[in-house]
Amino acid sequence: MTTETTTALATEPQQPADWEVTEDSPREYREALYERDDVIPSKTNPRKRFDQEALQELAGSLRKHGILQPILCREHPTEPGKLELIAGERRWRAAGIAKLTHIPVRIIAVNDLEMLELQIIENLQRQDLHPIEEAESYEALLAAHKDEPDYGVNEMAVILKKSRAYIYARLKLCDLQPEARTAFYEDKLTASVALLVARIPVRELQLKALEEVITGETEEYYSGDGPMSARRAAEHIQDNYMLELKRAVFPIAQADLIPTAGPCTSCIKRTGAQPELFSDVESADVCTDPTCFDQKKKAHLAKLAEAAEQTGHKVIRGDRAEKIFPHEHSHPRGYVKPGDTSWLHCSGGKTYSELLGDEMPPAVMIENPHSGELIAMVPEQAVFKALADKGIKSGQDDHRERMKKEEAKSKLERDSRRGTLESIHEAVSQRISAGETLKHEDLLMIAQASMVRLWNDHRPTVCRLWGWDPKNHDEVRAGIDGLSAGQLALLLMEIAIAPELAVNSYSTNEPTYLVATAERYGVDPNATKKALRAEAREKAKPKAQKAGKGTSKKQIAKGKPDQVAEQAGTSATPSEEPAAPTKKVIKRASKATTPPAPDNATQGVDEAKTPARPKPARSRATKGSPPSDSQAPEASPHDATSEPQSAAGDSDRWDFPNPLPAGH
Repeated sequence: MTTETTTALATEPQQPADWEVTEDSPREYREALYERDDVIPSKTNPRKRFDQEALQELAGSLRKHGILQPILCREHPTEPGKLELIAGERRWRAAGIAKLTHIPVRIIAVNDLEMLELQIIENLQRQDLHPIEEAESYEALLAAHKDEPDYGVNEMAVILKKSRAYIYARLKLCDLQPEARTAFYEDKLTASVALLVARIPVRELQLKALEEVITGETEEYYSGDGPMSARRAAEHIQDNYMLELKRAVFPIAQADLIPTAGPCTSCIKRTGAQPELFSDVESADVCTDPTCFDQKKKAHLAKLAEAAEQTGHKVIRGDRAEKIFPHEHSHPRGYVKPGDTSWLHCSGGKTYSELLGDEMPPAVMIENPHSGELIAMVPEQAVFKALADKGIKSGQDDHRERMKKEEAKSKLERDSRRGTLESIHEAVSQRISAGETLKHEDLLMIAQASMVRLWNDHRPTVCRLWGWDPKNHDEVRAGIDGLSAGQLALLLMEIAIAPELAVNSYSTNEPTYLVATAERYGVDPNATKKALRAEAREKAKPKAQKAGKGTSKKQIAKGKPDQVAEQAGTSATPSEEPAAPTKKVIKRASKATTPPAPDNATQGVDEAKTPARPKPARSRATKGSPPSDSQAPEASPHDATSEPQSAAGDSDRWDFPNPLPAGH
């Protein structure tokens, strides 16, 4: 706070406030210079919190300029010779810090109620009055008028020049729990979010919602972004702490479900009872007390269960019912409704009741803990047994038998293939022990299978090393068939190394095999990186020089052309055409609600902000050329950018044909 600000606070606005003396509304008063210690602060002053740093600054201003505007007081009603402070407590406190023994006062004659109204009006003209302090002052004003039946929010709105909705919203802040008030004072809540929390009438639920809106974490959603915005907090609280009465399973007009609560239709916790306070909620029939709502639901279910038991029905409730209905939208476990269609049987779309008729097993009443309904259901196994006794076969049984046969067939095939592989292993091992090596056809098979199983991201890179078109599968197969044993070994080595070419920001992939192979064959693994960087620097030089020339031209254009040309020893000729003016692209800031522009709409902006990054040159092996180190095309994390995995179509899918051409 600057000295000018504190001086302004010391002098206060010169315009009279609503409560001050004017020619149109005169009030008798007298002014005097009083000892500061004879002025006693009022207990009804709405302002309870004072910024000590601001008071120190104001005290410094008072030492220099004094108190230029008297503080407002009245004769103290219980202490003769003393004054009670009505307005100006900040100046009174700052005067004490400044060691001022006397202060100017203006004394008026008002009763307790008039003084309270003056204090509220005076504080409303100050911008730093906290909303809770304002709410408490409104509450005190209503309490002071409690014996006046004609005084209420309407009259208060006229006196304070505020809307009814504004006053109702402020008064609701008085319902904040102490923990919520502390959070509000500590600026962890905005006024709008604090009102949303205050509208929750149950203490436990209010504190739960308070924690959620402050941290941004809920049971369904976790966010590390901190406090919720007002919009998200409103949506969260409406979804989780308000219930539409039209969805209630109990009669909302029934008064004796919970005698202390009464009917929902006339409840003060219904949004329609306070329309100014819940203008953001579309329906008037929304309950803001989930605890009471749940109690009424349970009471209604208890009455239904009692009535069912009196008629001889078995009722399942509590933990057993929760096991049958574990989730809100899950299928009940072990029970079916008589009116459900039997899709598992050859029923022709008939229900269980239609299929069994009088042979339907007896139903039991089960409480759905999620919807609050009491549902008549029949044990599933009893229904299936009754259907089987009538000769109605279950489609599920057919499916189960069919799956058993298919699984037996699959197991036979798996065991057969595993046995064949074991025999191959034994036969080849014996030949290797006898000094033989793998046949050329074996290497071809290994290479073909390895190429097929290579990721789409890496296959184009390997194919280009050998001059093959990665999309022409026949060409690749023919190329592999024409390789010698040594070339096949080289191809297999490249296929093994290829996955290490992938470099991503979200994972660490060290090129262990790539570096080890390079070192074995005397290749410097850092040479290519150095060459690419040098090439990038060379390509960037012309652009940097061009940008520098452009700046010089702009500077020349700002001066006098003739003078600049004379200083440079040159003169402009008609053949020299001025450069086309560069368009300046301005990126406008948009509101949060504005949808993002398409990619092509921001392209000009990006280009204006930063020059395009030069891409390192890549050598591409010509078709049929032998592989060499200089043909390695890897210059970026994904140099198979011409064949990205996300863009892979049917041409990138390799079937698994016979890897060996006919005649081998």
